[in-house]
Amino acid sequence: MPPNPLCFSPCHESHPLVLTAQKFTTRLTMTSDCNDVPGDIAYNCSNPWGWGCKSSEGFNFASLWNYTQSIQKACESDSRLFGVSSTLATPQNAALTQSSCPAIAGSSWRYNPGAEIWTLLTAWKFPLLQLVPSFPRPPLSFWVELFVINHLLGDPIDTIKNLLTKMSNCQRVAKYWREQRQHQVVHGDDTINRGWKALAIITDSYAEWGVEDQAQQIL
Repeated sequence: MPPNPLCFSPCHESHPLVLTAQKFTTRLTMTSDCNDVPGDIAYNCSNPWGWGCKSSEGFNFASLWNYTQSIQKACESDSRLFGVSSTLATPQNAALTQSSCPAIAGSSWRYNPGAEIWTLLTAWKFPLLQLVPSFPRPPLSFWVELFVINHLLGDPIDTIKNLLTKMSNCQRVAKYWREQRQHQVVHGDDTINRGWKALAIITDSYAEWGVEDQAQQIL
């Protein structure tokens, strides 16, 4: 016999609305892995995507990128996303904050997959090993040269950036002293040109210690 509609209130545990709410709540509270976040729910800033979830894959670039895109799609102003000058995150610049990244991926170390290691070796390390012997290097000590090579192989992007920055600063200093000593500049006469070149080298050397302006004033 069907239940009496008057007795079948919305608060009854068997009511369809209650069952749906229980199912919805269970799916949210039982979700611990970010890969298991339900995809058939409308997420927004009031109901952010994957709040409190953790990645079972750890620090994996592909999975973290997918999580970041899902968070940004649900709410551009999500607190887990890094913002620049209070601007909203976009699909192109969305990134996890310093605190949310370990909260999702964990802070433990992990080994990179073998395929990823091989890709890095073939894309960066092997070509660099071929270029190192052809680089002109100053006659420094063995340990200094070893440190420079290890820096190049360990962080090639930062090494090339520092090299370009050094060359740019050196050219700027040389241009400054050439203009200051314009009356001494004679094209084709290295003896006379040594004056401003020497000042440029000295100033650039002091720039390594952060006192370039003081050196220029004294010289």
